[in-house]
Amino acid sequence: MKNSPERQLIDRHQFAPHYLSLIANVLTSGSSREYLLRYGVGLNEARILTVLGHVPGLTQTELSAAMAMNKSIVSRSLASLIERGFISQEGTPRALHHHLTKAGFRIHDRIVPIALAREEALLAGFTQEERRQLLQMLARMLRNTESMKA
Repeated sequence: MKNSPERQLIDRHQFAPHYLSLIANVLTSGSSREYLLRYGVGLNEARILTVLGHVPGLTQTELSAAMAMNKSIVSRSLASLIERGFISQEGTPRALHHHLTKAGFRIHDRIVPIALAREEALLAGFTQEERRQLLQMLARMLRNTESMKA
């Protein structure tokens, strides 16, 4: 099919979402495979462990918002982590707060170095200033996604 003046086309090499999708796919598949093989937890569970390691006491709704993850996925992942003894809950049924247990911190403390090493590999060759700028731009892009949700 030939290009026509009335048809818009996307050049994936000049399209930011293309690169973001490819990078996200590589990051998620590699991390998930590694965490499953080493520790028996998937990426969703690992993400919950690292978020609760940094900000203990979040509710399921707060976790969902912090990770921009579907509540049903968070619910299933939390149930698995609780069943395995990695997370404890406290509070009322309407406001359960989640905390890492000792076993949860053991897994957390093994996941974090892997995640940081993967980040380091991803950002190899970037200066500290470029890393700072990149994080600022990514945070801005995330804020911009709010207008895309409508």
